[in-house]
Amino acid sequence: MVILLFGPDSYRRMEKAKALIAAYRAKYPLADLLSIDLEENPEEWTSARDFLRQPSMFVDSKVLFVREPAAVEEKGWGEALKEAISAKGIVVILSAGKDPAETFPFLTHEGVERQEFIELAGRILEVFVMREAKARGVVFDPSALRFFLSDLLAFPLRSARA
Repeated sequence: MVILLFGPDSYRRMEKAKALIAAYRAKYPLADLLSIDLEENPEEWTSARDFLRQPSMFVDSKVLFVREPAAVEEKGWGEALKEAISAKGIVVILSAGKDPAETFPFLTHEGVERQEFIELAGRILEVFVMREAKARGVVFDPSALRFFLSDLLAFPLRSARA
């Protein structure tokens, strides 16, 4: 199974990835887990490929989390991802700022769960910020909330700040 999380809102994308991994860990506490960032370390694609191909010794499941999968365009990497779509006991979670389907068109096919994370704006952003603040025990004065939102919207990488 492959789960593709993509879009410019890196905060919500990473929160979703954390939730998926936590749910997987709760269900399979002894499962193998490998997390790599191909943007920072493109050479790690071989470790990911090997991880996907090696059987687990003690459990029947494993999860691979990959940040920026399209940072590597090696044929072997694409083949490993394609094989993972139908592999039993393997979950691959891909997280990317842009849809990697241009590099890997098979990521639009059946068997790949896709979720896009667009940047929020307007009332939707306001509700999201208030919900996140409340979850952290923060209460905004209305004028402070307006200031925070205006500052957030003015910042070009706002999802990285959220």
